[in-house]
Amino acid sequence: MQFKDILKTVKIYLCIIVLCFSLQGCIETPEDAMDSYEYQGPEGYAEMMVNSGDVYPILETVFRDSIITKIVNELPFERIAGISKIIKDHGTFNEFIKATPTEKITEAIHRLSPIECANLYQSYHTSYPVLTKIYGDYLPEKFKRTKFDEAIKTYDILSKTPLSKNLPKTTFKEETILDKFKKFNPIEGAKFYLKYRNYILNVDTVYTNYVLPVIINAPYPVLKEIFPILNKTEHKMLLENCLNEAKEDYIFEIKEEIDLCKNRAIEALDRIIIPSIELELDSIANKESDKITNKFIGGFLNIRKLALTFGRDEKKFKKIWDNETHGEKYDECIDKHIQKFLNEIFLYQRDVYMTYTKKDRKKIVYEFYSQPISINYPKDTKLIQSYIESNKFGYLKSIGEWLPYIGDAIFIYDTIAEEISQDNDGVEKLEDKDAFRLFCKYLILGQISDSYYENFRNKTIEIINLSYNRLHTDIINQIK
Repeated sequence: MQFKDILKTVKIYLCIIVLCFSLQGCIETPEDAMDSYEYQGPEGYAEMMVNSGDVYPILETVFRDSIITKIVNELPFERIAGISKIIKDHGTFNEFIKATPTEKITEAIHRLSPIECANLYQSYHTSYPVLTKIYGDYLPEKFKRTKFDEAIKTYDILSKTPLSKNLPKTTFKEETILDKFKKFNPIEGAKFYLKYRNYILNVDTVYTNYVLPVIINAPYPVLKEIFPILNKTEHKMLLENCLNEAKEDYIFEIKEEIDLCKNRAIEALDRIIIPSIELELDSIANKESDKITNKFIGGFLNIRKLALTFGRDEKKFKKIWDNETHGEKYDECIDKHIQKFLNEIFLYQRDVYMTYTKKDRKKIVYEFYSQPISINYPKDTKLIQSYIESNKFGYLKSIGEWLPYIGDAIFIYDTIAEEISQDNDGVEKLEDKDAFRLFCKYLILGQISDSYYENFRNKTIEIINLSYNRLHTDIINQIK
């Protein structure tokens, strides 16, 4: 119930209470009832009669004897019909309907606008069965003076009434109809065409000549939605052929799009993910080489360094090395980056899937585990002893000579040169401790070979290919 209806009901009940107290139950005569009619008005009186007829039976008596005639003679049909709605469940309803002159109905149909007439008929045709004949006979004449948008609204209002099967057919200017189609998207236009083609005769002509030639070149998703709407019209065969052709093109476009996405993912792996891994592995190696260096080159008078120089205490150095290098940190770092990358790929693929199918995709987890990495103790510590004795390793040229010993490292001579330059403001000679730290760092990183990088890269690309192939299959299955 709307607010205004609630307010109206409250006012009526207040009036009843006021009358009860002010008149002290004295609505007992026809004169009292007529006074109430003059005070409340026709609608108010009808409400009061319905709600308090048991208390004041004289209200119904006067309504039957005098007020019905007064209402149907003096009021326009719209108000008469409104009062009939108020008393629909009251005992006076049938008498009231029979008393309504057909001339009142005819006059209202002639006077009201097409939309007002349609609304009036929709609301009261069950109460006034004669409305169907009177309004139905006048409809063709009414539609002759109806504007296009008014006709559309009138058809909509009457579509669920007894007149729906006998609505008059009419025509409008083609420009007017075409302007209407221009306001719709293809799906809306197809629905409009199907709905009104039997009422507005030249809608079919406009749609066939101007709209359909554009529609048949629409993308597959659009044609797929339009076809079920128009599959019972004469355009079915044309649309079906266009739909099949568009579907082949669409499937090809999907494959191209997915291949492009796959290639971009591999490019991101090479240009962003692997460099990020290298950077973090470098950071881990820095921390571990710092710890090794600090614990080895230290002690009172560098006693551990001196001991190792003379071939003693190597076990302590090995212990430091073993305690401070942790291969699992390196493969865990790789796994972390790759797994996060694969998760991001799935999120992107879910968006692609939604774009093509309009459906959500269940989460698919592609797990990645790299081969374990072991950071082994250097096989020949004589090289380290030689470095300590001569300290020549602090020179950039000498570092290059040690690269074969460092191993199949991903870092090359230029990388080391750049790091020395950054750490020492371009000076090629390193401090003893810094040189040793750098040497240890590349002893660690050198054990992560190029082939190791190539292996986990290939494994990641294999998962990327698998995931995008599965995405392609899932999308095609939904389209079919």
